[in-house]
Amino acid sequence: GTIDSDILDGGDGDDTLKVTLTNAADDGAAFQSTNIENFKFRTTGAVALDLGDVTGVTSITAERNAGALTLNDVLEIPSTVTIDRASGGAALTLTFNGTTIEGTGDEITLNVSQSSNSGATTLNGIETINVVSTDDPAGTTKNDLDLRATGSGSATEVINISGTGDLDIVAANALTINNSASGDVDLTPTAATTITHTG
Repeated sequence: GTIDSDILDGGDGDDTLKVTLTNAADDGAAFQSTNIENFKFRTTGAVALDLGDVTGVTSITAERNAGALTLNDVLEIPSTVTIDRASGGAALTLTFNGTTIEGTGDEITLNVSQSSNSGATTLNGIETINVVSTDDPAGTTKNDLDLRATGSGSATEVINISGTGDLDIVAANALTINNSASGDVDLTPTAATTITHTG
């Protein structure tokens, strides 16, 4: 930490901000950022950040998090969210600004890699989530994902699963699940009425 009150501008090019966050220094922090496309966060304790003044982000990575990470008032839907090397069950929550998710066709690619215990991942307001599982942990352990995502209004929630990494996934809200992964997938659907497997 401490990122609170920072003003950041990445300028031209493809930029990455990589930060280790602590509960003591960073919980509740707010900062301004423009033109930084990639955020990589690592937590040592539970941290909530206010992203209400952040624009231009296209990818967010939770990297080896030891504490829950909550990103509030997210103004733009990133193309990709990545859970990387999660083993401690630390939850990841993106809470989007209401106007950001007012449509019914929002979509994110969610990458899961080398993550034996990723905790609950919450992406409410996103109707289609493309889960890509790669590099499952060594041995017989699968990548782990507990995915919670309610769509906006009457929208139908869809999860599309792909990738070469073995995956154990709980799908709490999706009504439609399509699995085309080449890796082994253990699926626990809570609400799904349509499930397809191909490949």
